[in-house]
Amino acid sequence: MIKTRIVKEFDHLPIMGQKMTQRATAVVRVATFNVQSRVKLSMEPPKTGLIYKRPGGKTHLASAPGEAPAIDYGNLVNSIQVDFENGGLTGIVFTSRDYAALLEFGGAHVAARPFMEPAVNAEWPPFLAAMMQVANGN
Repeated sequence: MIKTRIVKEFDHLPIMGQKMTQRATAVVRVATFNVQSRVKLSMEPPKTGLIYKRPGGKTHLASAPGEAPAIDYGNLVNSIQVDFENGGLTGIVFTSRDYAALLEFGGAHVAARPFMEPAVNAEWPPFLAAMMQVANGN
């Protein structure tokens, strides 16, 4: 009898688990797209680096070390994409450009111009707060 009563009292747990998973997936989705937006916005002007003259008279204001990369031709900013794994519980923001890691972390002759990590760090507090709401059933 006690066993039956305990099972009956907790027979709603699979449904709660499904609802929590759905809510957590939604939180991950929002955070992932927010990171993507933050990355792209960080590359927009103004920048404070050097000004380069391009053939044909066009000028380009580069980013200074420590700033997110400046948009020049738009290849990097347009390559920022998102993907989801683990049933939507893992969000991935990525770029297919080979030179992105050099810009993010710097190298022997290039100072870092981080754009991914600052976006993730800025989105982390609201993401954690939203996940705590899910965990608390709110």
